[in-house]
Amino acid sequence: MHKFQDPRIIYRLSDIFNEVRREYGVVMSYQKAWKAKECTLEDLMGSTEESYAKLVRFCYNMGRINSGSVFFIKKDDENRFKYLFMALGQCVRGFRNAVRPLILVDDTTLKAKYGGKLIIATCQDANIQIYHLAFGIVDGENDLAMRWFFMKLREVIGDVENLAFVTDRGSQ
Repeated sequence: MHKFQDPRIIYRLSDIFNEVRREYGVVMSYQKAWKAKECTLEDLMGSTEESYAKLVRFCYNMGRINSGSVFFIKKDDENRFKYLFMALGQCVRGFRNAVRPLILVDDTTLKAKYGGKLIIATCQDANIQIYHLAFGIVDGENDLAMRWFFMKLREVIGDVENLAFVTDRGSQ
Protein backbone atom coordinates (compact mmCIF):
# COMPACT_ATOMS: atom_id res chain seq x y z
CA MET A 1 0.00 0.00 0.00
CA HIS A 2 2.84 2.43 0.76
CA LYS A 3 4.00 2.29 -2.87
CA PHE A 4 0.71 3.80 -4.03
CA GLN A 5 0.80 6.68 -1.54
CA ASP A 6 3.66 8.57 -3.20
CA PRO A 7 2.28 10.22 -6.38
CA ARG A 8 5.79 10.42 -7.84
CA ILE A 9 6.05 6.61 -7.96
CA ILE A 10 4.33 4.81 -10.81
CA TYR A 11 3.62 1.27 -9.62
CA ARG A 12 2.44 -0.76 -12.63
CA LEU A 13 0.97 -4.25 -12.82
CA SER A 14 4.30 -5.57 -14.10
CA ASP A 15 5.91 -4.22 -10.91
CA ILE A 16 3.36 -6.14 -8.84
CA PHE A 17 4.07 -9.36 -10.81
CA ASN A 18 7.81 -9.01 -10.38
CA GLU A 19 7.70 -8.14 -6.69
CA VAL A 20 5.36 -11.00 -5.76
CA ARG A 21 7.49 -13.44 -7.77
CA ARG A 22 10.72 -12.15 -6.21
CA GLU A 23 9.51 -11.95 -2.58
CA TYR A 24 7.17 -14.95 -2.41
CA GLY A 25 8.11 -17.13 -5.38
CA VAL A 26 4.52 -16.99 -6.66
CA VAL A 27 3.46 -16.30 -10.23
CA MET A 28 0.35 -14.17 -10.15
CA SER A 29 -2.32 -13.87 -12.85
CA TYR A 30 -2.98 -10.54 -14.56
CA GLN A 31 -6.49 -10.47 -13.07
CA LYS A 32 -5.25 -11.01 -9.50
CA ALA A 33 -2.63 -8.28 -9.85
CA TRP A 34 -5.22 -5.91 -11.29
CA LYS A 35 -7.70 -6.71 -8.49
CA ALA A 36 -4.99 -6.25 -5.83
CA LYS A 37 -4.15 -2.83 -7.27
CA GLU A 38 -7.83 -1.81 -7.43
CA CYS A 39 -8.47 -2.90 -3.82
CA THR A 40 -5.38 -1.05 -2.60
CA LEU A 41 -6.34 2.15 -4.40
CA GLU A 42 -9.88 1.93 -3.05
CA ASP A 43 -8.55 1.47 0.49
CA LEU A 44 -6.35 4.54 0.06
CA MET A 45 -8.69 6.88 -1.80
CA GLY A 46 -12.19 5.44 -1.47
CA SER A 47 -14.36 4.10 -4.25
CA THR A 48 -15.14 5.86 -7.50
CA GLU A 49 -18.79 6.00 -6.48
CA GLU A 50 -17.87 7.72 -3.20
CA SER A 51 -15.79 10.26 -5.11
CA TYR A 52 -18.65 11.13 -7.47
CA ALA A 53 -20.99 11.42 -4.47
CA LYS A 54 -18.63 14.02 -2.95
CA LEU A 55 -18.30 16.04 -6.17
CA VAL A 56 -21.08 18.55 -5.44
CA ARG A 57 -19.67 19.28 -1.98
CA PHE A 58 -16.15 19.61 -3.43
CA CYS A 59 -17.35 22.14 -6.01
CA TYR A 60 -19.27 24.09 -3.37
CA ASN A 61 -16.23 24.30 -1.07
CA MET A 62 -13.89 25.22 -3.93
CA GLY A 63 -16.27 28.00 -4.94
CA ARG A 64 -16.30 29.38 -1.39
CA ILE A 65 -12.50 29.39 -1.18
CA ASN A 66 -11.85 30.66 -4.73
CA SER A 67 -14.18 33.59 -5.35
CA GLY A 68 -15.51 33.85 -8.85
CA SER A 69 -15.00 30.14 -9.55
CA VAL A 70 -17.64 28.45 -11.64
CA PHE A 71 -18.70 24.81 -11.55
CA PHE A 72 -21.39 23.11 -13.60
CA ILE A 73 -22.42 19.50 -13.06
CA LYS A 74 -24.82 17.83 -15.46
CA LYS A 75 -26.58 14.60 -14.57
CA ASP A 76 -28.48 12.21 -16.81
CA ASP A 77 -32.17 11.23 -16.51
CA GLU A 78 -31.29 8.63 -13.86
CA ASN A 79 -29.50 11.27 -11.72
CA ARG A 80 -26.05 9.91 -12.57
CA PHE A 81 -23.02 12.07 -13.28
CA LYS A 82 -22.62 12.99 -16.94
CA TYR A 83 -20.48 16.15 -17.29
CA LEU A 84 -18.42 18.52 -15.15
CA PHE A 85 -17.14 21.98 -16.01
CA MET A 86 -14.73 23.86 -13.74
CA ALA A 87 -13.11 27.28 -14.09
CA LEU A 88 -11.32 28.82 -11.12
CA GLY A 89 -12.00 32.51 -10.51
CA GLN A 90 -8.33 33.50 -10.62
CA CYS A 91 -7.91 31.86 -14.00
CA VAL A 92 -10.98 33.56 -15.47
CA ARG A 93 -9.89 36.97 -14.17
CA GLY A 94 -6.39 36.45 -15.54
CA PHE A 95 -7.78 35.49 -18.94
CA ARG A 96 -9.98 38.58 -19.09
CA ASN A 97 -7.21 40.95 -17.98
CA ALA A 98 -3.88 39.69 -19.24
CA VAL A 99 -4.05 36.77 -21.62
CA ARG A 100 -4.13 36.75 -25.40
CA PRO A 101 -7.55 35.96 -26.94
CA LEU A 102 -6.52 32.50 -28.10
CA ILE A 103 -7.79 29.33 -26.41
CA LEU A 104 -6.33 25.91 -27.06
CA VAL A 105 -8.64 23.01 -26.27
CA ASP A 106 -7.44 19.44 -25.99
CA ASP A 107 -8.53 16.30 -24.24
CA THR A 108 -7.10 13.13 -22.84
CA THR A 109 -8.69 9.79 -22.11
CA LEU A 110 -9.52 8.95 -18.51
CA LYS A 111 -8.45 5.42 -17.77
CA ALA A 112 -10.54 4.93 -14.64
CA LYS A 113 -13.52 2.69 -14.06
CA TYR A 114 -16.00 4.84 -15.98
CA GLY A 115 -13.67 6.21 -18.65
CA GLY A 116 -14.53 9.47 -20.36
CA LYS A 117 -12.45 12.45 -21.39
CA LEU A 118 -10.74 15.23 -19.49
CA ILE A 119 -10.99 18.45 -21.53
CA ILE A 120 -8.53 21.25 -20.85
CA ALA A 121 -8.84 24.81 -22.15
CA THR A 122 -5.51 26.62 -22.00
CA CYS A 123 -4.12 29.94 -23.14
CA GLN A 124 -0.74 31.60 -23.38
CA ASP A 125 0.18 34.47 -21.12
CA ALA A 126 2.45 37.43 -21.93
CA ASN A 127 5.52 35.41 -20.86
CA ILE A 128 4.58 32.68 -23.36
CA GLN A 129 3.69 30.32 -20.50
CA ILE A 130 0.79 27.88 -20.47
CA TYR A 131 -2.19 29.33 -18.64
CA HIS A 132 -5.03 27.00 -17.60
CA LEU A 133 -8.48 28.45 -18.08
CA ALA A 134 -11.03 25.65 -17.62
CA PHE A 135 -11.40 21.91 -17.22
CA GLY A 136 -14.18 19.52 -18.07
CA ILE A 137 -14.98 15.87 -17.65
CA VAL A 138 -17.30 14.40 -20.26
CA ASP A 139 -18.34 10.96 -21.42
CA GLY A 140 -16.42 11.20 -24.69
CA GLU A 141 -15.25 13.46 -27.50
CA ASN A 142 -18.68 13.62 -29.13
CA ASP A 143 -20.70 16.55 -30.44
CA LEU A 144 -23.06 16.78 -27.44
CA ALA A 145 -20.28 16.75 -24.86
CA MET A 146 -18.06 19.21 -26.71
CA ARG A 147 -20.97 21.57 -27.41
CA TRP A 148 -21.88 21.51 -23.69
CA PHE A 149 -18.27 22.27 -22.71
CA PHE A 150 -17.97 25.20 -25.15
CA MET A 151 -21.35 26.62 -24.08
CA LYS A 152 -20.24 26.60 -20.45
CA LEU A 153 -16.90 28.15 -21.39
CA ARG A 154 -18.70 30.97 -23.19
CA GLU A 155 -20.96 31.54 -20.16
CA VAL A 156 -17.85 31.98 -18.03
CA ILE A 157 -15.67 34.18 -20.26
CA GLY A 158 -18.45 36.06 -22.05
CA ASP A 159 -18.02 37.62 -25.49
CA VAL A 160 -14.36 38.23 -26.25
CA GLU A 161 -13.41 40.31 -29.25
CA ASN A 162 -11.17 38.52 -31.82
CA LEU A 163 -11.26 35.28 -29.82
CA ALA A 164 -9.80 32.27 -31.63
CA PHE A 165 -9.77 28.58 -30.77
CA VAL A 166 -7.28 25.87 -31.65
CA THR A 167 -8.36 22.25 -31.28
CA ASP A 168 -7.61 18.92 -32.85
CA ARG A 169 -11.31 18.08 -32.86
CA GLY A 170 -12.27 16.53 -36.16
CA SER A 171 -8.74 15.52 -37.11
CA GLN A 172 -9.35 11.89 -36.21
